[in-house]
Amino acid sequence: MLLLVYHNVTSFMFHKGLILLLSTFFFIAANATGTSCSVDKKASFTFFSENISVRYQEGLFNSDSQTLNDNFISNLIHHKNLSKLDETIEDLEEYKRKYKLTDWLFYLMIRDCSEVIYNGDNEHFQQVLFCWLILGRMDYKVQLNLVQDKAFISVFTLEKIYEFPVKRYGIGWLVEITGNGNKLFQESFTASMRANHFMHTGSRIFSFKLDKLPHLPSRQLVTKTVDFEHKLKKYEIEFSVNSTLVRMIDTYPDMKISNYLNFPLSIEAYNSLIPSLKELIKEKTEIEQLRLLLSFTRQAFKYGHDQDHYERINVIFSPEQTLLHEFSDCEDKSVLFCYIVKELLNKEVILVQYEDNINDNNTNHIAVGVLLDDCIGIPIRHDKKHYTFCDPTGPSDELDIGEYPRDLIGETHSVVD
Repeated sequence: MLLLVYHNVTSFMFHKGLILLLSTFFFIAANATGTSCSVDKKASFTFFSENISVRYQEGLFNSDSQTLNDNFISNLIHHKNLSKLDETIEDLEEYKRKYKLTDWLFYLMIRDCSEVIYNGDNEHFQQVLFCWLILGRMDYKVQLNLVQDKAFISVFTLEKIYEFPVKRYGIGWLVEITGNGNKLFQESFTASMRANHFMHTGSRIFSFKLDKLPHLPSRQLVTKTVDFEHKLKKYEIEFSVNSTLVRMIDTYPDMKISNYLNFPLSIEAYNSLIPSLKELIKEKTEIEQLRLLLSFTRQAFKYGHDQDHYERINVIFSPEQTLLHEFSDCEDKSVLFCYIVKELLNKEVILVQYEDNINDNNTNHIAVGVLLDDCIGIPIRHDKKHYTFCDPTGPSDELDIGEYPRDLIGETHSVVD
């Protein structure tokens, strides 16, 4: 099987000199450490709030080949060479289990490890190759792309990802994860050479889902106090937020907004926020409870456009991110409102999307439909059920349950799957 695919002769000839230069660099760097390949060393680093120590062997990139070609890649993925990674993988997997890391967070840990082991000014290629080999050795479907003086890793996933460079691949997508979401890295999909070995042999599909929370014992907590007004009465609520968890979620690429409905709150946020809200709505009717929760979501968190405050055109927050970050928009507040309505009222909810192009993730407006015993106002019909429209965006608190903003009356909408 040909492991390196050259896309055309011109590209190959254009990169020939560069390949020799890079491969010579690999050769010199690999042999500078001597001939022994069996000595265990330790890579120590901090992963968010936790101290990590991982065993590794030197000599991973030792090779007699001085050209970055099919033979060089064949030597890299030879079982004898890959076996040098087994102790490293054993340690990394133990941390993955211990901290309940998702695939994405686990990749970040691998990347941090690579930056400690290969920490020279000109060792970015080794870092990328290390991550590719680790994921491949662990049976993930992962591709290596080479473009001029850059190397990229693409993973196969079934989740649609926004912000990161992606391209359709069979029933799923290839997502470029090396460039931290820089759109310029879309060039990885026009690579002059690709190593597809692990795409053919791997069976594990990379997942970006975050439906279970990671557990970091040394997490940092932040206490927040918010206030809002409901029916001329002022309320104040204090709650805790796991800021370490929020920093972890902040690293995620944007996904379909429906995925954020499955993001749970941390134990600290849940145990401080939910009982406080439950106390406020006790002894009220269901409609009164829903109306108070609307007032809370609209006013307790400042409204702001993503681009004005986060330098990104569109970013979607999980409930915990909205609790911590200073500004949020219609998507973020709708996700939070869905969460607290399900938790406190045990009601079925849907996200309702209003936009010119319903296939674009850059939505114009997001609102919520709540399944009540008796629908209020113009219903949102979905799956033979009638949902009541609620707009949790604010900051104005004028709209009642079932009331639409003027600019949305009669507008086409879709229910987010």
